[in-house]
Order: sequence, then structure tokens, then C-alpha cells
Amino acid sequence: MKTRQYGIMVGILVTAIPMLIGNGCEKKSGNDSDSTNTNTSAPGTSSVKPAPNENTIAQGHAFPSLTFTSLSGKPVNLDEFKGKVVLIDFWATWCSPCVRSMPDLIATYKEYHDQGFEIIGINMDQYKANLLKYLQDNEVTWSQYFDGLGWDNKLAKRFGVRGIPHIVLINKNGAVHFNTNYNKNRFPLHGDDLKNAVAELLK
Repeated sequence: MKTRQYGIMVGILVTAIPMLIGNGCEKKSGNDSDSTNTNTSAPGTSSVKPAPNENTIAQGHAFPSLTFTSLSGKPVNLDEFKGKVVLIDFWATWCSPCVRSMPDLIATYKEYHDQGFEIIGINMDQYKANLLKYLQDNEVTWSQYFDGLGWDNKLAKRFGVRGIPHIVLINKNGAVHFNTNYNKNRFPLHGDDLKNAVAELLK
């Protein structure tokens, strides 16, 4: 009897541990939309399939057109980043998993920025003062989109992002190499996995 109970407990723990590690902040009214397929574009692939539509992020396809005015007033156009590896980070200062992942992003940015690595932040805070303080305190220097709408952030809604942190990694040709999908246990890259992916795409 004890052996059976032990086996049941082990099974529960094996199932639960990945969920505890990988969970992000989720919008309460629903789950992540499934906007990816299972194909990833190989580094250096020159032909890029077009995005399924302007609101869908799909691995192996081009990222949809993206233009906005950053928090600092600078115009941002994703098309101008062709030839570089780009990470798009949907995040918020109130999201604990987002804050925990930020040191990895900062370290990767510092290591590979001079080699052609860029980050674009899509921030889902409501209060600009909180965001500005966080960026200054942590020396986060890359462009940020901010509209103060929280979960109703226009770009997050456009792309169906309902769980954060949500990162998208785009190769030099503008194709989506990795897209977070919590429903499919495709959690945001971090640590060595993030650095190795960026380094491989920069080759």
C-alpha cells in the first residue's frame, strides 16, 4: 500500500514541477492563443514564408509588420532590423516571472548586442512612472512599446498574447525561430538556452 502511495506521489511531482518552473503571468479571462506551428526556421535560411496574417506569430514564418513609437519617442520599424537577430519581449514590471527573466535578457544583450542582437520590449504596465524607474534602476536600454493599457495592450491583443513573459526570437531573415506557447509547454528561453540560441542564429 505504501509503495503504491509513493508511486502516486512521485507521479504527481513529476507532472507538477515543470508547471511550477515554467508558469508565467496569465490573463485571468482565458488561455494563450495557439498562434504557432511546430516548424522552426533554420539559421541562415534565406527563403522566408510570409506570416499567415498580420495578427499571427508562427514559427518558420516571417514576423508580421511591426511599427510603433517607443517610450523614448523613437520610431521603431521591425523591417529595419533585417540582418540582425531580434528578441521581442512581452512583459511587465508587476509580473514576477518577467522580472526574474530580465537578468538573462540583460546579460545576453550585453554579450551579443555588438554582434547584431537586438531586443524590443512590449511593456504591459499601466503606470509609466513604475516602468521608467525599473528601466533606469536595471539599466535596460532597448526600445519599449508602452500604451498604459495593461492586459489590453494593443500589440499584445493584436498577437493574442495572454501569458507573460512571452518572448519571440526572430532570425536574421525576419523569420520566427521561437515563439512562446504556454499551452504547449513551450516556455520562454532563459539562461544558457537563450544565449546558445542567440549565438547560433548570429552565425
